[in-house]
Amino acid sequence: MLNKKSWLGLGSAGAVAVALLVGMLSVGCGEDKPAGPKTPADANGTWVATLEDGVLSFVIKDGTFEMSMDGTTIGKGNCSASGNNFEWTATHVSGYFFGGAFGLENKWYTKAELKKAIQANTPAITDALFETQFGEVFKKQTGSFNLSGNTMTITFKGETQAFTKLQK
Repeated sequence: MLNKKSWLGLGSAGAVAVALLVGMLSVGCGEDKPAGPKTPADANGTWVATLEDGVLSFVIKDGTFEMSMDGTTIGKGNCSASGNNFEWTATHVSGYFFGGAFGLENKWYTKAELKKAIQANTPAITDALFETQFGEVFKKQTGSFNLSGNTMTITFKGETQAFTKLQK
């Protein structure tokens, strides 16, 4: 079973490093629009899965997504599907995810804003260290997926997670 750091694009080494630094996320503005193919209409909706460290949900709507952990929105961005591939790219991450570390406020941060805020409060975080430890969050993530009725399965980083679609 995956954990939230995996879903946000942090590999195990990155998650360990961030955990050492903080004791750490991925992904807004509604005007951000995805380029290229959008998600299939059947993917639109709220999808929920239980992970090792909480309940993860994706709200997918016409090529955009919001990701929440235990009911708190922690990231948002763009997503698309093509064939069996599901891709998502975070455009904003919530300061909430960092739990007050690095002097971050509970607001949305783009990659540039996050870098500026972290470096202002923690000068030891160089550009290279930021890219290594935090930049991954904003890179395109790809997994394979399958939609079947009210179940969507996504395989990401070698692990498969089933999501259940919530009914209105």
